Amino acid sequence: MAGNAKTQRFEKKTNREMGSKKKSIDRFASPLSLVERWIYFVGAVWTVSYLCFSVYRDSIKYDGVLNLYDFGKGWFWLGRDQDTSNFEWSFWYAMFWRIWPWYVGHVALGKIMEWNSPANRKYVFLIFSLTSICQLAGWRIVALFLVHCSVMYIMSLCSNSVLVWIVSLTALSTLNFEPFVSLMKSMIEDDEEETWYYFLMFTLALVNIRSTSFCQEKCWHNKKQPVTQDSQTTDLYKELSPGTSQQPETEKQSTQGRESVGYSFIDLLCYVFYLPLYFTGPILTYDLFKDQMNAPAPENTRGHLKLQFLHLLRFCFWAMFNEFLLHFLYFNALQHSTAVLRSVSLFTLAGIGYLHGQFFMVKYLVMFGLPGTIAKFDYLNPPDGPKCISYIYLYSDMWKLFDRGLYSFLKRYIYVPCGGSQAGFHRQIIGSLLCFTYIFYWHGAEYYILLWILLNYMGVSLEKIGSVICSISVVKHIEVRLAHLLFWQPVHTVPYRMVLKSTDGFSDDVGGNRRIKTQTYMKIQTDMEMQTDMEMQ
Repeated sequence: MAGNAKTQRFEKKTNREMGSKKKSIDRFASPLSLVERWIYFVGAVWTVSYLCFSVYRDSIKYDGVLNLYDFGKGWFWLGRDQDTSNFEWSFWYAMFWRIWPWYVGHVALGKIMEWNSPANRKYVFLIFSLTSICQLAGWRIVALFLVHCSVMYIMSLCSNSVLVWIVSLTALSTLNFEPFVSLMKSMIEDDEEETWYYFLMFTLALVNIRSTSFCQEKCWHNKKQPVTQDSQTTDLYKELSPGTSQQPETEKQSTQGRESVGYSFIDLLCYVFYLPLYFTGPILTYDLFKDQMNAPAPENTRGHLKLQFLHLLRFCFWAMFNEFLLHFLYFNALQHSTAVLRSVSLFTLAGIGYLHGQFFMVKYLVMFGLPGTIAKFDYLNPPDGPKCISYIYLYSDMWKLFDRGLYSFLKRYIYVPCGGSQAGFHRQIIGSLLCFTYIFYWHGAEYYILLWILLNYMGVSLEKIGSVICSISVVKHIEVRLAHLLFWQPVHTVPYRMVLKSTDGFSDDVGGNRRIKTQTYMKIQTDMEMQTDMEMQ
């Protein structure tokens, strides 16, 4: 009887804490004691530190064995070579130095127009953006983008969302199939290493997704459909970018009847070629772009400018941090040598995987953060950069909180029109499948992308199925009883199960495998607690 009473009190405490959340994220695990949380925290910090040390040790050990072309001259005061084998980071780090003068010019022109002729600001932005892109990439690339925009706009005049999608996917095919690929390569001169072809593919994919957003909004506008058909995304942007990226309803109402940005062809070009977000994003759907461009400037402009300069310093710091890190941790170069990977320890392999994820996150934090901050000088509020993946333990959260702009695009134009979460479980699965199919096609329709998408779709689907099962009162009751009796915190995250199983094939070191599994468990429990604490604040 005493045991049952304790179990009931424990279950009531769990229900109170879970019921106090305002978020929709399910946390099936019961609360941890303070001692247990500290044990997990110390274990997680030690694990991450040792993984990084293992990668550093093997970076030095195999320095002479790795591919020489994976390295470049490092900072002279460090006296070390730098790992330059991550093409995307090396390209955009160098590219941002070329773009910076144009960003400065854009901000200066924006302030001049804001003070003198706000109604004509979009025309000046468009002319300056086209000029800068022509200078950086060449007029042929700009002409190709203009053709894409023109075709999409003509199709939007039919006010048929399905037709817009057909044309959008057809235009996207030019990125993936011959003879379009060869034709676009021929447009670029002196590009033996296909560096500028990568630039063309990257920016054309963003042009396609922005023009699709504009044309879908125009179709809904032409049909006089209220945006309430997308009611599930009413608070989406506020949820993805809390505190800094939402526009108050009062501001939206105050701009009615005086819009300077609408649904004309010039507005499409202004949106697609908007310079701060043109090169790397983040993606800002057109409904938000239009509302924010038409909104009045805030009263405290001096405080706003100071805040954006601080943000610029923050993202510049992380860019320098990434560069500094690549002088000591050669995780990118290590993965290119199969012989080295076979000879390193299990901890080094785990460290390479961990550092790849962290590096990828910081890379896009900079690639989204710097342009997004420039856009905020114009009082736009693009989506925030990726959330730190160290304490994201759900596949759904990874997709939702990494590329927030892409997530909002998928949800607004694909997932919700398919029915969304309010149309039943089967419609959710179908909507998710269509979203992942689009991601596959948009990223290049390659075999390795297909594998990546399939695994991620399986993870999200299994997570959803698990949440449905664990929401059953009987299952929750059994789980609480087991947690209380065994003093062990169960984990229901699909990534945890996959990580534990995947470590079995890494090494014959049984003890090492067990240590990795235990430390992974401790790390995920720490992440869950951090996530919960932030949600309840």
